[in-house]
Amino acid sequence: MPMDKRYIMYRDATGRLRVEAASTGNPVVTDFLFTDIREDKDRCDAVLELIERAQADPAVRLESIGNLYVLILDRKGARIENLYDDKAPSAELPLDELIALLHDWKRQLT
Repeated sequence: MPMDKRYIMYRDATGRLRVEAASTGNPVVTDFLFTDIREDKDRCDAVLELIERAQADPAVRLESIGNLYVLILDRKGARIENLYDDKAPSAELPLDELIALLHDWKRQLT
C-alpha cells in the first residue's frame, strides 16, 4: 500500500504539523514522529543519517533515544519502542518506509 494511504500528514487549525495512521498504519509510528522528531529539521536529518549508517554496515546496530521512544536500527529494519513502558506497543518497519516517512515529514516542515 502506498505510504500516503497509511499515514496522513496535515496542519491543524493552530498550524501544528500532525500525522494520523490510516487503518493500515501504526499509531506508534505517528506518535514517534510527533513526539520524538517534532517539527525539528535537525532531528529529522540526524535520524536520516543514522539510517544511512545502518544501511551501509550489516554488522551495525544503532539506537536513537528521543522524548518517548527509542529507535533501534539495523540493516534489516527499524523498531520503535517506548522508553518508559515495556508493555506499550512497539512498531517495526522497513528502513525504506521510515526514510520515506521522514522525508515526507521534513517536506511538511518547509
